Amino acid sequence: MTERVTGEREVIAAIGAVMADKIAAVAEAVEKSAVQVANHAKRNHIRGSAHQKERYENQTNILTNSITVAMIETTEEKIVAEVGTNVEYASHVEALYPFLFPA
Repeated sequence: MTERVTGEREVIAAIGAVMADKIAAVAEAVEKSAVQVANHAKRNHIRGSAHQKERYENQTNILTNSITVAMIETTEEKIVAEVGTNVEYASHVEALYPFLFPA
């Protein structure tokens, strides 16, 4: 992309437009990644599945169906997406069958 800009205000405006485009693109990538994490977290909880020992087993599908993605913050400094649930017993299930482990 080539753009001719002259004058201080025009330069500042052009930089602001490029920054806004870049922030929007990164936010979109973060959201897509969070959706992939949520989809992965929802998989393989059927009774008798190959991952049954490492993952919880669905009995009502309430927990699995409650896993959602939310974009929490999008600024120049940070872009935050959250994958989570509002089900009260989710923290107990996570303690027994952790989805993510420390690196």
